[in-house]
Amino acid sequence: RQNEQALVLQKQRRHIASEARVAYAMGRQQQVKLLLNQEQPSVAGRMLTYFGYFSRARMVQIDSIHATMEALRETEASIQGKTRILGGLHDRRQSASERLREKKQARKQVLVQINSELQNQSGELRRLGENEKQLQKLLASLQELLADIPAELSQQPFRSLKGKLHWPARGRLTARFGNRRGSSGLVWQGVMISAPEGTRVRAVSQGRVAFADWMRGFGLLLIIDHGEGYMSLYGHNQALYKEVGEWVDTGEVVATLGTSGGQTRSGLYFELRHNGRPVNPVRWCAGEPASRS
Repeated sequence: RQNEQALVLQKQRRHIASEARVAYAMGRQQQVKLLLNQEQPSVAGRMLTYFGYFSRARMVQIDSIHATMEALRETEASIQGKTRILGGLHDRRQSASERLREKKQARKQVLVQINSELQNQSGELRRLGENEKQLQKLLASLQELLADIPAELSQQPFRSLKGKLHWPARGRLTARFGNRRGSSGLVWQGVMISAPEGTRVRAVSQGRVAFADWMRGFGLLLIIDHGEGYMSLYGHNQALYKEVGEWVDTGEVVATLGTSGGQTRSGLYFELRHNGRPVNPVRWCAGEPASRS
């Protein structure tokens, strides 16, 4: 539409220019001369009439040019407005495209992170399973070795102590028996007691040290045999104070807890087992670790 209006305006301007040249050729004083021409009054009258027609036609054309120019200005203003709108739409589309790219990149990063976590969880699950198998193998071999060793005559049957044992360390239970170990699918075979590094670890009952060494996944590990197939396990220690074969009394300090075995926070891993199978320490110990006497 703007092109059509521009062509019309150009045509009108050419026409006005042509008429202006004709008028100029006739001379500025032509009308005055005609009025003073007394020899041919009829001719003068006709020429004046023609001049009137010409002048009115030219005014109509000038008005038409003005109207065309006004319409052209309105069209240009409309085009500019639409251009601004289109520019805004373009900017919004660019912004939307940028946000979409950012979301895609964020989703890609999330997928990479999820895959990494899945791989880590798979490795963690495999590692925990291997650690448990290693511990079971150790306990089985210890039971065979200890089967022929007689218990002390004064030793109280461990089974009679259910619900009466003191916790091995003061602290807070941060993992409970039977709970899931994160997203690994495995469950806790014992409990974790969170406490400051260096907190003393005590034997829950009298018995004989069956193992005192480093073990993968458990750090510095101490195992006490209490007879009748019962054993207590103390893992992630900072230091071990007893050696294999030593007899310990109830409440005797046997270690200090720490972060050994790859722990990020200090604490004690505590298990009770009967014939190699884990039992819930909460059912065997009285109260909570924080209230240990």
